[in-house]
Amino acid sequence: MTAFAFVTTMDTNLGKDGTSFGWAIFLLNSVVLFGIHFMHDLPSPLQGVLQASPQSTNGSEVEPFGNGSDLTGLGFTPFQYNQLYAIYSIGEGVTAIVAGIAIDRFGRTANLIAAGLLSGLGGLAFALGPLLNSRLTILVTMLVGRFLMAVSNAFLFVLQGVVILFWFEDRVTTAFGAVSCANAAGEVLNFLITKPLYNALGLQWVLWISMILVIVGTSLPATALGYLDSVGASDQYKESRQTRQNKLSFSDLVELPLQYWLLVFTRVFFNSMIWALIGDISKFVTDRYGYSEASVVPSYFAGIFFGLSTVGCFCAGRLMDSIGYRLVITSISILGSMATLSLLAFTLFPPHICAVFISIFYSFAAVSVIACITLVVPTSTVGTAIGITLTIEMCFTAASNVVIGLILGQTHEYHLSDAVMQFRWQLVIVYTIGLTGVAFIFSLAANIHNMQTGGALNKTQSEVTAERHNENGFQKLRQDEDD
Repeated sequence: MTAFAFVTTMDTNLGKDGTSFGWAIFLLNSVVLFGIHFMHDLPSPLQGVLQASPQSTNGSEVEPFGNGSDLTGLGFTPFQYNQLYAIYSIGEGVTAIVAGIAIDRFGRTANLIAAGLLSGLGGLAFALGPLLNSRLTILVTMLVGRFLMAVSNAFLFVLQGVVILFWFEDRVTTAFGAVSCANAAGEVLNFLITKPLYNALGLQWVLWISMILVIVGTSLPATALGYLDSVGASDQYKESRQTRQNKLSFSDLVELPLQYWLLVFTRVFFNSMIWALIGDISKFVTDRYGYSEASVVPSYFAGIFFGLSTVGCFCAGRLMDSIGYRLVITSISILGSMATLSLLAFTLFPPHICAVFISIFYSFAAVSVIACITLVVPTSTVGTAIGITLTIEMCFTAASNVVIGLILGQTHEYHLSDAVMQFRWQLVIVYTIGLTGVAFIFSLAANIHNMQTGGALNKTQSEVTAERHNENGFQKLRQDEDD
């Protein structure tokens, strides 16, 4: 209900300058990554299946040969499994900065449609993998599919930020909260239904259903959003705004402020912890707490995390738009995440309670930092700034996936003792605590710098918007006087 109330408000506000597209653009922009986010962590609840040894009828290990619906496993090592996440992060990382520059230079419509098409192709390639005739070709094909979806994700992530700042500049944090809410919903659906679907239908049917969700939940919304955004922006006033926004110069990039870089590395280290951990979390809960591979309970850990984020991100955005204190809340949230990870590493504290705490802390930190980034850079560089952020973030996340894969080892886990695996999992959590600690240091530096430069990022959204409008009016007056 809160979301629909917000949509109605957006429509009313946009109608004042002559367009009725606000509500539709808000909804499509929020859900455009739903399908890809369902597919992003699909390997996590299936980690036991992907790493299990394929078995023949007499129980001996065999190479899988195009029989995806009947496979008991694909025989990936923990290192190969983590490559599925590493290639995704690399794909996003190498694409994001290019995406930001392309969007700032050439606009949104064509990029939206192209990204939607790529997401469908990536889903198809990933689903076709287990139908091939060797373990190597299966892995390579699935990696290609993951890479294509990552490229699409990078473009659409940047586009979401640009669309938000263009259409909803008076409620930036709330709009980012709604986007994070819809993205988390895709993750929730994955962790709730993937393992039960596998138990009922087998691996191949799970992949086909996932491909359909990518098409319905990303490809089609991206195309529709591109069309409506183009039509809505054709109004003379907004067209002039779009023209000014797209005037990107090299000097804009060189002069990105220090506050931007502090925010970037706060997000980079915090999110690289979150995404690297989520990729292995179902297997972690299975091994650490003694669940069977057939149990669906471990996948509910991530389901709880993303389920609460679905509501939490939107509520966090609304709250911070109203009361401010974005950076203060970010530092508190990161510190709370470190404490919760310590419980996972050194105790047998119930994991699902830990998931609740991490979800709450993530909701505030994730929404706050990305909203702050859009507020500290010039409007003409928003797309590029988000692209640079995502590039650095995904490079660090890819490195984290590789590090975790190396910690867990390149040996099939069924050849290792429980004690060895428990120790390795503990090292993985200690590594994520280290990443979170670095994020906390950068968040403190961002708070100090913000206080020294006027404290704008801890003000309410209405105060920030009023200041930016006054500054824009002053700059326009100076330009008129110069002319």
